[in-house]
Amino acid sequence: GISALNVQENRSVYKDKIGEQVAEDYITVIDDGTLENGFGTSAVDDEGCPRQKTPIIERGVLRNYLYDNYSAKREGKESTGNASRQRLFGTPSYANQPSIKPSNLLIMPGKGNLNELIGEIKEGILVKGSLIGALHSNVLTGDFSVTSNNTFKIENGEVSYPLKPCTVAGNLYEALNSVLALGNDLRSFGNIICPSIIVKRIVVST
Repeated sequence: GISALNVQENRSVYKDKIGEQVAEDYITVIDDGTLENGFGTSAVDDEGCPRQKTPIIERGVLRNYLYDNYSAKREGKESTGNASRQRLFGTPSYANQPSIKPSNLLIMPGKGNLNELIGEIKEGILVKGSLIGALHSNVLTGDFSVTSNNTFKIENGEVSYPLKPCTVAGNLYEALNSVLALGNDLRSFGNIICPSIIVKRIVVST
C-alpha cells in the first residue's frame, strides 16, 4: 500500500491520500533504514541510494510513499532508499529486478505496559508472539488470515485461560482505524518493530 509504484499503477488503497487521515490520530509509522541494529539497516539500498528515515504516517495522517529510483523518476522525486533485490526467503541478487520494500518499519509506542493494556479490556483475546502465514497476506488489499498458537482469553481486565490455536483475520488498513491503544513495549518481528496494540476490527476463530 505504501509502495510508490503500486500507487502509480493504481494498486494501492492509499492512492491520492497524501495529507489525509488514514489511521487513528495517535498512530505514527516510520520507515527507518538507519535504525541501529535494525534487521533491514544498511548504508545504502540495492540501487546504491542512501538509506534514510521516512515518515509514512504521522499522527494518523499519510505523509509519504516509499520510492526506488524508477518510481521516483516517474514523479521527479528522489528515491527514499527502499530498493530491494531480495525475493521472499531468498538473498539479494543482481539477477533480480529491484522492487520497493520497507527497511525497518517502526510503529511508534504509546503509553502503558502490556499488563496495563490488558487491564483496560473487559472481554477480548490476547495474541502473543509471531503469526503463522503473515508473509502470505495480501499487501495490496490489506486482507490477512493468519494462525496463532499462543492466544489467551481476557476477561474483566485479566488473562483468564489459554485458547486452542486460532485463526486471526481482518484488514490491515481497516485495523489502523480501529486501534484503541498502543503500549510502550517495542518488540521486533524481523524488520517490523511495534508495541502491543489493542484493536477492534479483528476476527478471531478457533
